Amino acid sequence: MSHVAGAFTGIVRDKLAELEDGDGSLVGTAPTIANSTATDVEGLVADFNALLAALRSRGVLAS
Repeated sequence: MSHVAGAFTGIVRDKLAELEDGDGSLVGTAPTIANSTATDVEGLVADFNALLAALRSRGVLAS
C-alpha cells in the first residue's frame, strides 16, 4: 500500500471511529461510494471530500 493510500485509510478509519455510538454501531446510514481511483494527492483529496459530502447528506456527519 502506498504512503498516500495508507494515510487515507487511517483518516477514514479515524472518522468512522468518531461515528460509533458507543456500542460499535454507526449513527446514520452511509451511502454507496465507489472506491477511489486517485493517482495523486489532489485526486485523493477530491475523492475524500466527495465522501465527506455524501456522509453529510445522509446525516452520518454533521454539516
